[in-house]
Amino acid sequence: MYDYLKYIYLGNKYKANDLEWLYNNNIVLIINTTDEIPNFFENKFTYFNLNLKDEHKTILYPFLDNIKNTLDGYINRECNVLIHSNFGKSRCVAILIYYIMEKEKCSLRKALKIIGKIYGHSMGRSDHINKSFLFQLNSISPRSISY
Repeated sequence: MYDYLKYIYLGNKYKANDLEWLYNNNIVLIINTTDEIPNFFENKFTYFNLNLKDEHKTILYPFLDNIKNTLDGYINRECNVLIHSNFGKSRCVAILIYYIMEKEKCSLRKALKIIGKIYGHSMGRSDHINKSFLFQLNSISPRSISY
């Protein structure tokens, strides 16, 4: 269950800048969700940049399908991916929530529970995530939602 999540790592700017950690975890793709953190190792890893601001006016929708397709492509090849934001608690988690909602055809609430179970209770707490992101994600209704 949730086998695809073994390929996805969540992190902050420090993990994204730790070359040894990235190599030790066989990271192939780095999804940089921020607009303020540089791509530290562009000559060593593939980057997917979202340039999201952690602000209430930021709209997630334009990025979501590309993220799903990109993650599916790497995970299908069993490649490890780091999704990071500045502190590793809002933007990167919001992106993972969407991916889980799509893969599991589940609600936001269920996706948060899955994240808490796999990545630790504190990662599945909605109070760390931008409220606007949660509102946007909650408005997405996968074809067949399970709770």
